[in-house]
Amino acid sequence: MTRGEVEELEREIDSALREGSMLAGKMKGKVPRGIEEILHPKVDWREALREFIKTATRGGDQSTWRRPNRRYLASGIIMPSAETHRAECIAIGIDTSGSIGGPELGRFLGEMKAICDEVAPEKIELMYWDSHVAGHETYSGGELQNIASLTQPKGGGGTEPACVPAYMQKMRITPQCTVMLTDGYFYGDGCGDWSSSNAPVLWCVVGNKNFVPTVGQSVLVE
Repeated sequence: MTRGEVEELEREIDSALREGSMLAGKMKGKVPRGIEEILHPKVDWREALREFIKTATRGGDQSTWRRPNRRYLASGIIMPSAETHRAECIAIGIDTSGSIGGPELGRFLGEMKAICDEVAPEKIELMYWDSHVAGHETYSGGELQNIASLTQPKGGGGTEPACVPAYMQKMRITPQCTVMLTDGYFYGDGCGDWSSSNAPVLWCVVGNKNFVPTVGQSVLVE
């Protein structure tokens, strides 16, 4: 099976389990503990977020002949040296429809700052969205250290995440990964069309255990 077919099968299985769980609840039945643990595994969202970003932005060592490896020059042997690529761009989309409060936003941005200390991205594209992208901020260099105090949230009406990939395509933002902070309750066409972005997406979902993304993966923020 291709990766896409595997992901589609996983979503179908997950959807079937959730439908069965909701049906059992309506009929006052008890959901088996094993099924409940599969649907709502206990995961530390901070660790999941850190692992997601580090995996997506991990700099790979590639060989280059532009700078010969000095270790072999004394022996008259020309060998390539290793060239390390650092993290480039991380996109963050924050739902400002009213469901994400100051404490949740503060904890999230604080965790992002700590992760940036580790992966040292060249820049962060931070977008506040509701039914459209209401605010767009770019951080780089020393600004990354103060992102939580410098940012100015904007927006507050509607919840349509489809506006984020559309905006990134329009503004030619090409991140290595995208992180969306939301409660997972949307209007319109679910998570939207992300086919224009080749970057992986992680949905950090506040309090909504039943959220199932149609693209990317999700982690529950409790």
